[in-house]
Amino acid sequence: MTAQDDFSKIIDVVRRKLCFLSLYMENLAKRYAGEMISLVATNNGKIVGTAMGTKDELIRLYVRHRYHGTGIGRSLMQRFEQQCIQRGSRSIRIRSSLQAVLFYLKMGYNKTTGKRNFRGLKCQSMKKICERDGMLTIVETWISQIQVAHLRLI
Repeated sequence: MTAQDDFSKIIDVVRRKLCFLSLYMENLAKRYAGEMISLVATNNGKIVGTAMGTKDELIRLYVRHRYHGTGIGRSLMQRFEQQCIQRGSRSIRIRSSLQAVLFYLKMGYNKTTGKRNFRGLKCQSMKKICERDGMLTIVETWISQIQVAHLRLI
């Protein structure tokens, strides 16, 4: 075998994987036609993160490794959740990789089941109840605190 043969085999594998990914994305688009939420984060014109899902489920959140810890994932999730709420979602489900569970816990998600296998990968099912009218909730809490403080003074 020559290096050229090895290279040809690698190219063949890459083509098959890209074809599979293309078919996967096409099937998702057909399955959720009109329902998909897709967000892209860029830095200097380069894609550094993406979020994709429906109003009830985050299918994929990806941030390039060198941008981990910069707030891009948090920003994408916040925008994704806003879009879900605007579309009437009451909760958002995710299948988190085991490495990302802590991130989603910090974002307010809760574990719903034990660890599971999904397409050969171990994952953790999680869920977050959507807060509607978050500002109204904050105002109501603030008013309640004032009322409690006022009751203490009397």
